[in-house]
Amino acid sequence: MKTLILLLPVLVAITTSCSNIRSKQLVGAEPVDLTAVGAQDISGEWINKDGEVIGRIEVTNATKGEILFTPAKKEGEEQGEAAKISIRSSNDYVFLNYEPDEKGERRWYLLGGGNNEFLIWSPDNDAFRKLIADGKIKGRNDPDTKKDAQGNEVEKQNAGAVIDDPQGEWVEKLAAGGFGVPFDWKNPMVLRKKVVAK
Repeated sequence: MKTLILLLPVLVAITTSCSNIRSKQLVGAEPVDLTAVGAQDISGEWINKDGEVIGRIEVTNATKGEILFTPAKKEGEEQGEAAKISIRSSNDYVFLNYEPDEKGERRWYLLGGGNNEFLIWSPDNDAFRKLIADGKIKGRNDPDTKKDAQGNEVEKQNAGAVIDDPQGEWVEKLAAGGFGVPFDWKNPMVLRKKVVAK
């Protein structure tokens, strides 16, 4: 399959994704230099396809592709924590990488778009679990079952996987089309930068 060319500038965080594919390492070989795409143009509020503000982006280190995403405060709820995100690329693929959690595992997403509209794709759980089970990507799949309150084994919903490949060879193969398109391709998150009236 021909590699999809992803355009910059770049965007933002997903907090509602059903993907549960994590990585021990940053995904993408090189940081994206946001000065080349107008770092100030990325900063500001972003809205979803329904026009709802989902949060604000602040570029914290343009040359290293680092941003801070602060989710919009919802009425009746406490302000959500800001997330540090690194934007990296391999070939023509661009990735969003969240800071790692307490286990050292990070969420990551594929990014595309341009002209102040961006598309974010989640990794496909089943596709990546199969790639790991087949030995094509180094890592481990989460257990398929868990115990309920009574101690019975039940099927685990949304079982994911963690990729653990310090060399990052799988990313280069992915960007070259070697794994097809193992993402939720038909259901990207669509985001637009909010236009501020002058």
